[in-house]
Amino acid sequence: MGLYFSDPLSFNDPYDFDLECLRVTKGVGTRNLVDQYADRLSQAADAAAWMVDRLVDRYLETNREDRGPMDASPAVDIFRSKAGLLHKALAALGDGNSGSASERVACSWDKLRQELAGTYGVRCYSSSPTQMLLWSHYASGHRGVCLEFDSAKRPVRGWKHFDYLPVAYSDGRSIDVLSVGFDAAFASLLTTKGVEWAYELEHRLITLRGHGMQPGLLPSLSGVILGARAGANRTEQLDRLFDAIARNQDRRRGPGAISLSAAEEVPGRFDVALRHFARLEELRGFVAEA
Repeated sequence: MGLYFSDPLSFNDPYDFDLECLRVTKGVGTRNLVDQYADRLSQAADAAAWMVDRLVDRYLETNREDRGPMDASPAVDIFRSKAGLLHKALAALGDGNSGSASERVACSWDKLRQELAGTYGVRCYSSSPTQMLLWSHYASGHRGVCLEFDSAKRPVRGWKHFDYLPVAYSDGRSIDVLSVGFDAAFASLLTTKGVEWAYELEHRLITLRGHGMQPGLLPSLSGVILGARAGANRTEQLDRLFDAIARNQDRRRGPGAISLSAAEEVPGRFDVALRHFARLEELRGFVAEA
């Protein structure tokens, strides 16, 4: 099972991943704004470089084979890349040395944001399986499928730490980078959207290995929900889904089995409710009758 992680710059809302650095920061005069921002960048870059050294040292202590530092851990490349991006933003801060202090800081932040886009990959989820707009916008007008995942189980092969981060919905689109620091600013950049999107109840799984496919772990898949109009879209793809579920059920029984459900229209209302099925044959029959 593969999981696709999106490029943050490809989101359907162009203002997603586009928080502006505050041009005026409380308690910071324009004269020393650039110096303080540069100090923050340097500290963050040094911290990332220190993590590279620490990871390599730890690897060499526990592995006696003659391998280069690049073999130490995928995390080495991640922190090395982060340090390089911060140094680029630091260089951008001094490029040309023109413009006001706040303009130079804003330019440096924007360059860093653009560079970060190639580093991050984002996978989006919702905590609601019955939200009508989600079914309409992301599931071919209720004819598609919703996959449920167990947030307590490791989603990607090789990951040791993970978290489904809740998205914050806000009227404001700026961030005080100097006050919160770069790590917090990066997190906010990836998990803040306009209030109009609040209906999505979104959570995000974020990787520093860039966008594209990653090897997912099937045990994290906990349920399959068919759309209320999936029966009107009997395609070869839907038949392949049924076959995949059947093969999986042969391996996973009892508490670890995948739950099977279908969304049903609620009579007289703009709403759907879930109907659960104990056996795959029952779900097949329900879809055939729909």
